[in-house]
Amino acid sequence: QIIHPSQLEPCHAAFSPVTSRVAWAERLCEEFERHSSAGAGAFVFDGQMIDMPTLRQAQSLLAQHRALLAFDEAVPGGGAGGGKPA
Repeated sequence: QIIHPSQLEPCHAAFSPVTSRVAWAERLCEEFERHSSAGAGAFVFDGQMIDMPTLRQAQSLLAQHRALLAFDEAVPGGGAGGGKPA
């Protein structure tokens, strides 16, 4: 919990997913859509076997990223831009 508006930016910076991880999650979700539309279950992505728990992790990371972006847009000076560099 934060108690002062000046704490928003440091909190967002500390808890925002890194840009490279967001890009990974976006690519993974796109690949999942492609594979699932072809009827495939688990698949290999970037040398890693992807199953539902890994997909849910990527989806959760993207949801967190989008929530931070929405907050940054809604609140003037809202924070760290919804992500930090890799």
